[in-house]
Amino acid sequence: MRRYHRLLIERDDHDRDIANETMRQHHEILTALLNKNWSKAGKALSHHIINNHPILNRVDGRPARHQ
Repeated sequence: MRRYHRLLIERDDHDRDIANETMRQHHEILTALLNKNWSKAGKALSHHIINNHPILNRVDGRPARHQ
């Protein structure tokens, strides 16, 4: 398993609130895509990546950058 997949799974596995929010965000993204609302899908995906996956900034072992 790739390191970033492992990091994400471990993070969601230990916090039910994070897992629920992740699922809600995925639902929002997929619903927008199915409705062909590209603008809404893009915004939802950007929000998801920026706010739900800061851990990805640490995949290479360096600390995450703060905005």
